[in-house]
Amino acid sequence: MSNPLDNEDYVAGALAAANGDLEVKSVAFGYYEPTAFHWYRVYDPSSDECRVVLAGSDDATVFFEPCSPDDKSDFTKAFIKTLRFGGGEDDPTLWFVVLGEGGVNPEWIDLQVLRPVLEKGAAELRTDFNFDVWAVKGVIKKKPKS
Repeated sequence: MSNPLDNEDYVAGALAAANGDLEVKSVAFGYYEPTAFHWYRVYDPSSDECRVVLAGSDDATVFFEPCSPDDKSDFTKAFIKTLRFGGGEDDPTLWFVVLGEGGVNPEWIDLQVLRPVLEKGAAELRTDFNFDVWAVKGVIKKKPKS
C-alpha cells in the first residue's frame, strides 16, 4: 500500500475537507470479501453540487455519481449507480451481497427505492430475505450525543 501523503489528489482532498469547503456525510457501508465499502454524500455549498462517492478499503477505484443535494429518491438512484464491478450498473445480486451485512443511513437513502433492488438480488440468489427485518438491523443509527 502506498503512502497516501505521496498522492497530491488525496492530500488536496483532505485539505479541502479539513477546511470545511465540503460537507461529507457517511451514508452506507457494505462488504464484498475481502473489501469493505463506504459510501459518502459529498456536498459543495458554494456550488450547490452533490456527489455520491463509493470508496473501497482495498484502494479500489472510487466511483462517484452526481445527485440532487436535497432529493432523497434521486440521491438513492445515484447511490445505486455507484457499484459497478465490470462496468455494469444496477446489479441487484451484487447489491444484495454487499449490503446484506451492511447498513444505510435513512436520512439520505430512500429505503423504498432500495427495496426492489435488494429483493430482486435475493430472489436471483434464491435466498430467503425479508427487507423489513434487514432494514431494522441494516439502518445506521445516529450516535447518541455525549
